[in-house]
Amino acid sequence: MINEKLKKLLYKSFDGKLTESEQQIYYRELETNPEFVKEKERVEELRTRVSSVQQPEFSDSFVDNVMNSIEQKPVVKQDEFFDSIFMSFKRAAVFALTVMVILFTIKITQVESVDEIFSQNEVTIDDVTNPLYYFD
Repeated sequence: MINEKLKKLLYKSFDGKLTESEQQIYYRELETNPEFVKEKERVEELRTRVSSVQQPEFSDSFVDNVMNSIEQKPVVKQDEFFDSIFMSFKRAAVFALTVMVILFTIKITQVESVDEIFSQNEVTIDDVTNPLYYFD
């Protein structure tokens, strides 16, 4: 296993020019270190394989096909957008109204008379901030 410095030196020899001192180390390692030679051969083989891979190319009609598919997509009109928001709001409003009716019905069943529901009680700030106050 060669160390990181030698690997960097090996990769640099493929990609750039080595200084005089780096060249001396490089050639000395090629002569004396069989692992260095194997790594060099492995990298050369890898570089050869990568360079022989064909680059993908787009056909001449690629741009035309993309533009046609974009032009064929329907454009959402502004009225349709607002209609969808209005429908969502209607659903939320119906849900909220249903919840309010259910809560009102539950409250009516818990009190003895309807006057208690609509009577005004003095409410303190402590009552307002206490969540248990609303379930009494």
